[in-house]
Amino acid sequence: MSAAYDNTFTLDILTVVQEWQTTHGLRSLDYLRYRQFCQRRIRRLCKAVGFLHGNGRTYQARPIVPKVVTDVRHVMLLLLNVERCWATGEVLKEEGEGNLRKQRARVSKLRKAVQWAQQLVAICKERCDEHTTMQAEGYCKEMEGLRHLTLNQWDEALEHFAQARDIWIACTSSKLSSSTSRELFLQRIAEVEQKRRLCWYKAGKPMEQFKTATGDMGHGKVEHTSLQWRGQTLPLHSEKIRAYAATSETLLQQIEAAKSKQEMTFGTTAFNQCNELYDKLLVNFQDALQQVKQDLRAESAGTTALHLHRLGNYFTYAHLEHTMHRNLYYIENYTKRILARAEKGNQKTVGPADIVRLYDILLQNIVDVLAIPGVEEDAELGVAYAHKQLCYRASKMYWKGEAFRGGRQFPEAAACYTHGEQLVSDCFLFQRSNGIKSEAIVKLSESIRTAKCGLSAEAYLHNHNQGSGLAQATAKLSLEDEARCLFTSMDEFQECKTMIPVPLPFEPFPCKPIFYDIASNFLKENELVGKKAAKSKPTPQQQEEEEGQPAEPKKGGWFNFRAFF
Repeated sequence: MSAAYDNTFTLDILTVVQEWQTTHGLRSLDYLRYRQFCQRRIRRLCKAVGFLHGNGRTYQARPIVPKVVTDVRHVMLLLLNVERCWATGEVLKEEGEGNLRKQRARVSKLRKAVQWAQQLVAICKERCDEHTTMQAEGYCKEMEGLRHLTLNQWDEALEHFAQARDIWIACTSSKLSSSTSRELFLQRIAEVEQKRRLCWYKAGKPMEQFKTATGDMGHGKVEHTSLQWRGQTLPLHSEKIRAYAATSETLLQQIEAAKSKQEMTFGTTAFNQCNELYDKLLVNFQDALQQVKQDLRAESAGTTALHLHRLGNYFTYAHLEHTMHRNLYYIENYTKRILARAEKGNQKTVGPADIVRLYDILLQNIVDVLAIPGVEEDAELGVAYAHKQLCYRASKMYWKGEAFRGGRQFPEAAACYTHGEQLVSDCFLFQRSNGIKSEAIVKLSESIRTAKCGLSAEAYLHNHNQGSGLAQATAKLSLEDEARCLFTSMDEFQECKTMIPVPLPFEPFPCKPIFYDIASNFLKENELVGKKAAKSKPTPQQQEEEEGQPAEPKKGGWFNFRAFF
């Protein structure tokens, strides 16, 4: 054991591995780059500690045994060999789809990784302290479980993953663990639990019997050490954050119980109780977000800061999501209240304008959710919130039309219903293109169609009744001067009931004069009958003048010039 040697070594295995992986390619899942780093680092360490295998021409095997370990870098050599074999297996996994040879090569690399890990455990038991040995054992058990998982040996993988989980839990409670190491242990426990859940499902065992590290059934998203969001495992770093997560889970269960307690009606005890629980839940998420920001001030860089940023995004998302749930709960209660008022004729307490305001808040919440980093690019969340946005816009137009209809503004209501129908058709197209089914949008389409028909009938009756009332009021009018008005008695001081008479009295005014042609009355028609005009003969002098006058020359050619040739 380690007591047979003068000195022992200490190596924080998970911290070193985490630093290597996040610095050399695994942040972007570049396994090839990480394998090349491990190979170069092994070569440099071998030259640094004088542990070369041969003289450059021939290879000479030099196994690492406890008696040759004089530096902690010998332990790091074993760890780097495990990581290199594992990274090579991951590279072959990406390239080996449909290639049986590469799949077998991957299994072979994982087997070598397990052998190096077992050798690491043996060296740590001889030359390292207890805390390093515990980490090496948990690391080895997890690598063995990964090998069985690749071979589809579900029961063996479950057993090794359970052993690794127990070791990580023991390391978490160890006094030698620092705060950073505890966070890495919690993250490792969450990852192992996910692998155990997969193996349990693949083995065909009932999921109701699956138990997490705390002994609770694994139905909810919140577990003992982590949160699941967008396919990522978010470790809970501090006791305060874990307490906030547990409180939020308890409040959600109480809200569901209060909703199912009795029929939801506005103003009842159940509604007020749910409202109070929602307020507590939202305040709890705000406190959790504030705690994450305080932890971020202490951890400005590193892996812990990255996890805290993700936790902050999760709590922001959860706060907005449950704010939307509360507003939808209000809309449901308000709708029932409006329908009850329409049936029983109760006094107005809430109206369509209140629901329109709630839909405005919902649309703004969706904009805020999509502004969270990574949500809009997410394949599931991005599509889901785009669909919700279309549905809420269509519902807003429907209730806005109802508000205009209640105020007898029929053209505005018809315009809102028409716009709502267009949004509903866009929503149907979006559902068909993304494979989404929603009964709520079908009911909304029927409601809009029904409202349009009712609006047309109501507008016709309103206009008809208004015309008949105007006719009745006009029939009572009289042209007689029953009462003097102010306009006709400006020069007299007497009491007048009106300013001008309605309708205005008739007054004569001169028209355009008409002129008649009376000259025809003085003509005698019989004087011109049977008479013709006589042609007078020219006098002799006139004849002589006509005969002596020369004839006019004929005009011709261009510009009336006479042609002489």
